[in-house]
Amino acid sequence: MLPAVIMTLVSVSTPDSFAVHMIWQDNMRRNLRRMLIFFLIILKEPTIPGAGSNCYSPTSVWKCRSRGFTRIPQDLPSRISELDLGSNQITNIDSGIFSNLPNIESLGLKSNKITHIQPGTFSHLPRLQQLDLSFNMIANIHFAAFSNLSKLKVLYLSGNKISNIQAGAFSKLPRLERLYLGTNQITKIQFHTFFDLPKLDILYLISNKISFVQLGAFSNLPQLQCLHLRINEISKIQAGTFSNLPQLKKLTLYSNKITQIQSNTISNLPRLQRVDLRSNQITNIEEGAFSNLPQLEYLDLSSNKISNIQSSVLSNQPRLQRLKLARNQITNFQSGTFSNLPELVHLDLSSNQLTSIQADLFSKSNLLKLKTLYLFQNKINNIHPAAFTNLTQLTKLKLWSNKITKIQSESSTDPAAHPAGSISTTLPFKIRVEKANNNTTTYTRYHWYFKHKNELPEESTEGATGHGQGQPADKKAPGPPNQSKLAKDEPLPLPAHCEGTDAQSEESDNAYDSPHYYQNYTLE
Repeated sequence: MLPAVIMTLVSVSTPDSFAVHMIWQDNMRRNLRRMLIFFLIILKEPTIPGAGSNCYSPTSVWKCRSRGFTRIPQDLPSRISELDLGSNQITNIDSGIFSNLPNIESLGLKSNKITHIQPGTFSHLPRLQQLDLSFNMIANIHFAAFSNLSKLKVLYLSGNKISNIQAGAFSKLPRLERLYLGTNQITKIQFHTFFDLPKLDILYLISNKISFVQLGAFSNLPQLQCLHLRINEISKIQAGTFSNLPQLKKLTLYSNKITQIQSNTISNLPRLQRVDLRSNQITNIEEGAFSNLPQLEYLDLSSNKISNIQSSVLSNQPRLQRLKLARNQITNFQSGTFSNLPELVHLDLSSNQLTSIQADLFSKSNLLKLKTLYLFQNKINNIHPAAFTNLTQLTKLKLWSNKITKIQSESSTDPAAHPAGSISTTLPFKIRVEKANNNTTTYTRYHWYFKHKNELPEESTEGATGHGQGQPADKKAPGPPNQSKLAKDEPLPLPAHCEGTDAQSEESDNAYDSPHYYQNYTLE
């Protein structure tokens, strides 16, 4: 800009007339004004960060990611409200570096090489609401590391090397709502770790090495709605660990080493909606383990080592909609196990060791809204004729990979009509056999899949139960269903504050529902 101004000044010749003189003076004033503005910019910001790196911004939002910075630039303009310095090579945060930036509301330091946070590092940022320190090399969180941040709402510390959190490290954060500590090396949660966080509603502790949670560790979190402890090394949960959490809606504990659920472990939580305990080593669930959960809608106990469940453990859940017990070692269920579950829509008992379905297991359990029932990958060879009579809303029943040898479309009182391995049941009018697979039936080997009659192929007719029945003689039995058309679990809506990062990491069980998942047979 300066050379252009000088060239303009030189190009103006001495006026020979009054008119020319006036034009000359006007040009001089204009050019002098430009020069003055240029010099003011230089004097005000003598060290614009990242010269030539397109980091400078005339607005209050500065995006300075991946600029090769090894330290935080000095003399940044005080107007900045959002500063993103992620994906640089910053190793240290100098004391007082933010003293001239009182307007910053969002500060991003993700994916640098920061090793520690000195006490008071961010104390000069009174308006800060979001701080991202994830994916650095921080090992310890010291006392008062985040002092004087009275407006901070979101703090990201995931992906570091944190193994120790000093008492009071998160104190004096009266407005903190979300705290992310996943993928660190934390081994224990002590009573004082999360002390005095009155507004905290989401706490992520996933993918650590937590083996011990001290009783009362979460007792001072009156607004906590979502607690994520999955993928840790927890082997035991003391009764009362989750007490005093009146707002808790979601609790994830999957992929730990939990061996049993004691009485009153997950109980007396008036707003709890979702509990995920899959992929542990649970062998025993005591009576009263899930008592007094009036809002519980989703309970996942799949992929454990459960062999027996007391009849009262799962009953009397007035709002439970989805119950998953797949991939356990259950051989039978006591009568009344599923009683008083009036809202249950989906029940998954697949991949267990069941050999028979008794008459009163489902029909006398008051399952008035049950729509999907998974019993595939068991050892079932006997189903009582009245097993499904009262399941009036049932539309999908999966029974592939069992030991079924024969299908009787109508019940018969003649024992000779029901040899070992045969099935003779009274099904609700909405259910019928569409395809069979991986049983030892005397006809084509397709997957067992009971489906709503209105969704059957056009050539099928009601009452058809096997190959060649209910379809033209010159047509083959329908092949395996398109995976996109398979019944999929429609997830219940999560609490609004629980979505986002956690929703993206939720594992889907849909793959287990597909016949293509099992490779121990060949489709014909």
